[in-house]
Amino acid sequence: MIGDQGRIVDGELLRPTAAGLGLTLTPEMEARYPFDETAVYSCALIDFGPPPDSYWAPA
Repeated sequence: MIGDQGRIVDGELLRPTAAGLGLTLTPEMEARYPFDETAVYSCALIDFGPPPDSYWAPA
């Protein structure tokens, strides 16, 4: 992997400025770990709406 965004400044890892983790897979890694369609899950987004006001009340 090539980290093209990770930088450490004053002992802190700066967050990426672009989408994702800021990593690029090398061609060798892509060849070693090919995409496996059976490993991908089908997800459904269910919107239950905002939580009730009681959710935000102090415990």
